[in-house]
Amino acid sequence: MGKGTSLDDPVTVEQKPDLVASRHEIEEYLNANRAYDIFDFMLKELLTKQPADPLQHMLDCLQTPHPNGPLKVVVASPPGLGRRALAKRLADTFGIVHISAGELLAEAGVQTDDVGFADDEVVAKIVIQRLRQVNDSMQGWVLDGFPRTRFQTSFLKEGSFVPAHVLLLKATESYIFEKNAAVGEGELEGKYIKPEVLEHKLRLHSGQDSAALEVYSDRMSVIDGQLSDEQISAEMARIARMVPRSRGPQPPPRVVVLGPRGVGAREHATRLAARLGSVLVDAQNVQGSRLVEEQAPEVTRKQMAGSGTRPGFSASLTSMDLPDQERLISADPLGAVGLRLRQDDCLKQGWVLCGYPSDASGAAALQEETRLCPTRIVALVASQETCVDRLRSIQTDPVTGKVWTSLPRNEHIRKRLLRDPGNQPGAVRAAHSAFSSNLPSIFEAFGGDDRCQELPADGPPEKVFNSLAEFVERPLPLPM
Repeated sequence: MGKGTSLDDPVTVEQKPDLVASRHEIEEYLNANRAYDIFDFMLKELLTKQPADPLQHMLDCLQTPHPNGPLKVVVASPPGLGRRALAKRLADTFGIVHISAGELLAEAGVQTDDVGFADDEVVAKIVIQRLRQVNDSMQGWVLDGFPRTRFQTSFLKEGSFVPAHVLLLKATESYIFEKNAAVGEGELEGKYIKPEVLEHKLRLHSGQDSAALEVYSDRMSVIDGQLSDEQISAEMARIARMVPRSRGPQPPPRVVVLGPRGVGAREHATRLAARLGSVLVDAQNVQGSRLVEEQAPEVTRKQMAGSGTRPGFSASLTSMDLPDQERLISADPLGAVGLRLRQDDCLKQGWVLCGYPSDASGAAALQEETRLCPTRIVALVASQETCVDRLRSIQTDPVTGKVWTSLPRNEHIRKRLLRDPGNQPGAVRAAHSAFSSNLPSIFEAFGGDDRCQELPADGPPEKVFNSLAEFVERPLPLPM
């Protein structure tokens, strides 16, 4: 026991509680352990099931492996796509119960091969009974072949059986008939369906299934059923791992966006910060005047000179100009970037950081900072040729600072346009190779957990940004 303390007075007068740090630790703990979602799940269970022993039921809820409760998935598709086998594989992946309406009907002696679909009330009674058994044991489930009609959907709603995901497999009729023929010839595994019966089932499916599932439009994901079984299973598992957005209060986001030159990391980070209401921190603008002067290309220096912008900390997207910057930067483990991230606006609103870290040592330093440790680390990944093509036509007018992506009509402007040496194909490819070689060690320094994610960025910018926003805004996915 320290000097000046006793059992009656364990805290000395000199000791002062750090309320800000304590609040941060509490918020981080509640968010990391999904505490709000746990209570939300338990309250929903009490309201829907109204158990005789509420305390015991809440204890049972806490035994489930995930904060939102057992995983519940509906798998739907046209007949002839091998849905049952795919649904069973998904259930095995997550260790939950596979409930097949077709299997339950067969066990009950109900034949459906020659009559299309079974009677709504008959199939609903059998399926709902099985769902209740699984729900009462607090297990998750993958349900396939049900519901097929709006009437069947009403049974799920009345029983408070709410799926977290509805996976809809889609394929053309010609592909379904070709696959069914291959099954009949023994080329593929599966259950062969007589062509005339298959045609009848497809007509029933097109007229009923879409209406049955429209109530789940907010949690529905469409999957290409013409992919290989391995690809379909991987996509089904990826979607099933996604956790619904939390309704609880969220701490300010701390997002790192990385990418090779030409992938558009800065543009996507800017847009993401605006969407989140957070502060954009561009490492290139806050690294310090010496680094900018030494490493910035000629075009950038001419632009700064023409605009009167002073390189350094004040060139970042903030109006602050801290006194004694050099000393503060030198004393900060993260340098100028760390100093910027510790400002009040970043701590209160959260931040989106791009251009940093560029190596494992910078990532390790950021990971060790308790209040700055990122909540998401995203690497936008594109091919070298994609990055080269995106930068090939970019030129800058040193007089006006305007960036041109195509040649202007004015001949005088065309003659004075300058191309950034860093945008030359050789430089872009070299930067891409350096980024690709450093990325694995950067992710490893951050712990290599689910916070780290590579997102393909070869496609349209809007699609890339939607994937980025989805990963950042949604809770981390379930473990396999």
